[in-house]
Amino acid sequence: MVRNDEPYRKFAAGVVILRAQDANWNADFSNWPRKLPDGRFYSTDKALKYAIRKYLKEVKKEPVIFWRVYNEEGDIGNLAAMLDKNGIKITDKNIPEQVLEKGIDVRLFGGTFTLKKQNFSITGPVQITYGIDIWNKGKAYVSQIQSPKYEPKEGEGSDKPKYGSQSTLGSEVRLTEAHYAFDFTVNPNNLEKDDFIISVVKDERRKSLLNSDIELFKEALKYGPGYVTSATKTGVFSELVVFAEFKMEDEEGLVPLVPILKNGVGISEINNESLKRRLDIRNVVKILKNLGATKIEVAFNPDLCEVNGGEGVTITKI
Repeated sequence: MVRNDEPYRKFAAGVVILRAQDANWNADFSNWPRKLPDGRFYSTDKALKYAIRKYLKEVKKEPVIFWRVYNEEGDIGNLAAMLDKNGIKITDKNIPEQVLEKGIDVRLFGGTFTLKKQNFSITGPVQITYGIDIWNKGKAYVSQIQSPKYEPKEGEGSDKPKYGSQSTLGSEVRLTEAHYAFDFTVNPNNLEKDDFIISVVKDERRKSLLNSDIELFKEALKYGPGYVTSATKTGVFSELVVFAEFKMEDEEGLVPLVPILKNGVGISEINNESLKRRLDIRNVVKILKNLGATKIEVAFNPDLCEVNGGEGVTITKI
């Protein structure tokens, strides 16, 4: 990708839908798929942000600030180590400017920095809601698993210990099928018009989200979830991304008040034999057009879904 490091001067909004097939995309602390009080499955925004960060860091080789750091003793996991990994010392006076310069994840999502001499937070331009399962027909199930565990026994009259085999019983929880729909917005004002950023960041280029950041974000929405291939997350892919842009020409930088778009997505079976689903985005497109969207892009995975409602928009395949 040819980088365009000019400031991104548009407001954007959209929906991304992830399909989870016999997977557990975002478990709670009991290892079960997260559920709302009304019984619907859901995912936190952090699960999607993790997939985006992982894709940007490992595939696109982009610097990422909020990423675990390991050494010979294991997981360090503290903010100072994360900053040091990116060449930022906690004694530096211009940490806000440095994290915006060096971390695409901070430019996108912001972050909270709790340091001994500096405590500050940055509200990122990209805000993502929780993902709600719009299919609502999937069932959670438990698979029992057995893994070997070898423990040494004291050897009698020998320097070499004898080993007895033992095994541990465990379980994996998965979900037959879910379609997690997340809303997102992109508001550059969160950086450019923030009083804190204006006061402490001197380099004007570091006060803005960049066009190249947005292109990478859109790519990560499409491919990041499928890149996370842990045992329970294998089987999760992006099946639909709607990305709409709006002009911000007035001095106040006012942005449209966008409702929850995922509520307008319909989903249905194509037939009894097909595992593909039909996604109806006519209401979403109508809302975006009525709000004045200047461009609407729709990307879908043809192996997972068909799309209704793509008239008058730019459609590509994932």
